[in-house]
Amino acid sequence: MPAATQNRTRSSGLRPSVHPTAKLAAALASLMILAVGSAAGAEVATSAAPLAGGEYDCAVPNGMGVLPLGRMDIRGGSYRFRPLGKVTQGFAAYSVGAGGVLHWSGGVGGLTQTPSVILESAKTTYGFRIKYRASPGGFAESMTCRHMG
Repeated sequence: MPAATQNRTRSSGLRPSVHPTAKLAAALASLMILAVGSAAGAEVATSAAPLAGGEYDCAVPNGMGVLPLGRMDIRGGSYRFRPLGKVTQGFAAYSVGAGGVLHWSGGVGGLTQTPSVILESAKTTYGFRIKYRASPGGFAESMTCRHMG
C-alpha cells in the first residue's frame, strides 16, 4: 500500500488530515482563553477591606483609548470625586460590602445625577470599577479608577 494511503487509513476507516499550523493555532487559542479567563477572574477583588487611601485616576475606555473623567480621593472611609480635577463636592462616606461591593453615600460626578444610574460598583485588583447607564435604555458603561500610589 502506498505511504500516502497508509497515513489516511486505520482499521476503523479514514483519518482526517490536520495541518500542523492548525494544531498550533488551536493550542494558542486554548492558551488565550485560559489567560483571558484568569485575568477576568482576577479583576474583581472580593475583600471587604476599605480602599487604599490616596488618589485614583478615573477614565472610561473607548474605541480610541480612554476618556479621562477625573480623580477620586480616598481618605479612610470617605471619598471625594473631582471631575477633570475640579473640586465640586466635599468628602462623603463610602462602605465596602461583601464581595468587594462599594456603596457611595454621596455623588460621583454626573454618574449619580438623573437620568444616570449606577448599576454596580466593586473593588478590583487595580482600584475599583463603577458600571453605570447615562440614559434610560442606553448602553452600560464602565468607569475604571486606578490607584495612583
